[in-house]
Amino acid sequence: MPDVINSLSFLDFYQDGNLDLIANVQKINSEGKRYLTIQAVYNNVGYDAFFLTLTLMTYRNRVAYLDNTEYIGGVGSFYVSLLSGELAPKTGNQMSQVGSTLQLPFIRYGLGRTNNYLTFLTIHLPRAVTATNLDLINFEWTSIIPNSDILIIPPSHSS
Repeated sequence: MPDVINSLSFLDFYQDGNLDLIANVQKINSEGKRYLTIQAVYNNVGYDAFFLTLTLMTYRNRVAYLDNTEYIGGVGSFYVSLLSGELAPKTGNQMSQVGSTLQLPFIRYGLGRTNNYLTFLTIHLPRAVTATNLDLINFEWTSIIPNSDILIIPPSHSS
């Protein structure tokens, strides 16, 4: 019986913008017993493409970065100039780290080949959800350099 991949996730081992793979693989030894291993595949192809990584954190404490956690439900959107001159919209949201699926704790955008800055990076964060209304906090930046890792810690809900 061949090896079976139980789960597969993306990870950037060297923070170089190329997503690598990490797999939970079920194998069978010579005695017929099953066992699990973790295998990683390093992606060393494609150094000419650009990326953008956004990490949205909740605001808990001004003192320690480690006291903050992920901001679940945050959405990031922007436009990127393609080599043809067209503006292409990109949107992504930050997912949770619960359940049986391990998701990336940040938003990773593949930008492809571009020769320009990112325009109008906008972050939408839910502040309060009621039965009749969704209150959003919006932040906007311009001229973001590709291949950036951006950490966003918004102000507390009370401010």
